[in-house]
Amino acid sequence: MDLDEITALEGLPPYTLEDESEEGSVGDSSHQNGHGSSNGSKSPLMSNGNAELASGLKRSAANDSEVDAAQPGEPAAKRRKTGPPQPKNPISTLNELRPGLVYSTLSMEGPSHAPVFTVSVELDGKVYKGFGRSKKLAKHSAAEATLRSFLQFRNASDAAQALGLGSANVQDFTSDEAESNFASNVTAAESASASKTKTEKGNSSTPSTARSSPPPNVGPSQTTKNPIMLLNELRQGVEYQLKRESGEPHAKTFAFQVTVDEQVFEGTGNSKKLAKAAAARQALSKLYGVIASSSSSVLHHMPIATMPDLHLPQTVADKIAKLVCDKFLELSAGNPTVAKRKVLAGIIRTNDDDAEDMQVISVSTGTKCINGEHLSLKGQCINDCHAEIVSRRCLVYYLYCQLEKYKNMMKEGTPNVDSIFEPLENNKGVRVKSKYHFHLYINTAPCGDARIFAPHEEEADQRDRHPNRQSRGLLRTKIESGEGTIPIKAGADNMQTWDGVLQGERLRTMSCSDKIARWNIVGLQGALLSHFMEPLYLESVVLGSLFSASHMYRAVCGRIEQTVQGLPPPFKLNQPKMNQGSSTESRQPQKAPTIAVNWDCEDDQLEVLNAMTGKQEGDSISRLCKRKLLSKFVDLLPHVPTITDLSTKELKNLSYGDLKSRSTNYELSKKSMVTAFSRAGLGQWITKPIEEDSFYL
Repeated sequence: MDLDEITALEGLPPYTLEDESEEGSVGDSSHQNGHGSSNGSKSPLMSNGNAELASGLKRSAANDSEVDAAQPGEPAAKRRKTGPPQPKNPISTLNELRPGLVYSTLSMEGPSHAPVFTVSVELDGKVYKGFGRSKKLAKHSAAEATLRSFLQFRNASDAAQALGLGSANVQDFTSDEAESNFASNVTAAESASASKTKTEKGNSSTPSTARSSPPPNVGPSQTTKNPIMLLNELRQGVEYQLKRESGEPHAKTFAFQVTVDEQVFEGTGNSKKLAKAAAARQALSKLYGVIASSSSSVLHHMPIATMPDLHLPQTVADKIAKLVCDKFLELSAGNPTVAKRKVLAGIIRTNDDDAEDMQVISVSTGTKCINGEHLSLKGQCINDCHAEIVSRRCLVYYLYCQLEKYKNMMKEGTPNVDSIFEPLENNKGVRVKSKYHFHLYINTAPCGDARIFAPHEEEADQRDRHPNRQSRGLLRTKIESGEGTIPIKAGADNMQTWDGVLQGERLRTMSCSDKIARWNIVGLQGALLSHFMEPLYLESVVLGSLFSASHMYRAVCGRIEQTVQGLPPPFKLNQPKMNQGSSTESRQPQKAPTIAVNWDCEDDQLEVLNAMTGKQEGDSISRLCKRKLLSKFVDLLPHVPTITDLSTKELKNLSYGDLKSRSTNYELSKKSMVTAFSRAGLGQWITKPIEEDSFYL
């Protein structure tokens, strides 16, 4: 028997959950009980065991007016307060409808300073669970979940207040579209689009299926609510399973799975709580289009109103992160030395024609740069062994291998189906087919401007109070033999000398944030490959932790968008999409290893480098060093048409540095980038000693 039938039997108006204060609720409850027994007879409901529910549902306008009216002789202190009514809390509301329910504390998880309690309540043989940072909050959550299961609210805004959802986008909780259209706390950057959408919805009479899909270019809804609690409210009784536990005792990694609607979602984290939250985030994103994240993940204080959406679909971002992390676990399995790392990075290739075609191109770790004494005059070492920089070098190696396959297809006359390249219109050079995109994953914000101001996870909800501070956006350099970055001094010389470094001057290397900003102008391919191909840009950057959208956007492209000029087509200022993966990583307070590990899909061999020397153990040179890549360039030059008309006859007279400078559009774009930073007052780009590129094969 539903609630309307109950009220019909009693001769009462249809039930509506009123907004009343807890004090008013108590008074009304006693008054209703009195009213219910004054007629001296029991209704058929009493014999069915539903007396409590019937008495809880009885409401009368006459009785309400009696309570609200102040009697002439009544003291002012006893008069009911006037003003807008206040909502009941869910426990009080549930207790009126079903008194005597028993709440049980099932578990307490997490550290002692930040526990998560699980409380359950049973109703009609079904158990509903709630989660919270305290037993009281968990009890509230369980009551909310119970109310959702059987109440039909006539006044949607009142119901929203009772359940703490806010009045925006409130719907019938028993309707088919209630879950598919769930949304809360639309981000500040999306507010204009969201208000327009609400207006259109309010004036539209289209069926629910038409309204269930968001309009184009409107970003996903975001909420700061605990993802475990939110998923439990939408899907009561979901259970989390521990799939694996890895790592050393002081730095363990947990993986949990949750199954919803026969779909399995997996999350990882440095604690069980974080791993469960990560799995819940993925489920919320895939099933409801809701991103459970901190408010710092909102793009704010940035001129992006006229820009396209800067978010990847969260499910795509999560898959990118998972592919890189899973590949590293596979490569490092059984090798604790290789498994030790602080920063993990990788590049994924996606295919617009096939959403399932996602290939891991590279995986790498590392946090250090070469010592100045190990600089090579023959191009035999890798100067920067930070994970994201090495991953990009792996991508360059992959592009060379793909060009070799393209060369063989041209030679054999086979169809150009399996290659990522296609010829340019004038048959002078190639470009990557438009259906292929490349995404960079880093488990933390890149060092430099993107990380130095990014909040820690526990402070992520605090807004930046000084968005225009002068230190924002400054170019920074990495510290030789250490971690971290330092800003470039105003008026500092941007040229390092060979003898100065050999005499003890600290080698300065541009930060990863600055290098990613450079890639967003000159491309990922580098100067040599620019002889063969058009620039290749990142489609997105996905971070595992320390993601602050405003800082990240500024670091990788925003700080020079107003000052960069004179870029020769097809070079441009690229604006990659940015996401944080659902599985976040916590800070790992341990000493960073001095090794850097890398792998790419073409060579398929794990390479371990000594980050202090830029070479493999035993002084073997890396396949990613300048000399090896130059050798591949020389082998390709006679067989692949060039954009720059570079001929093989010139090779013997040109050094590595000369060949780079002959890629005129690349060099012009690079100069425009350096000038843009200088014009913005953000410092001078630091270059390595010119002798380092003055070698020949």
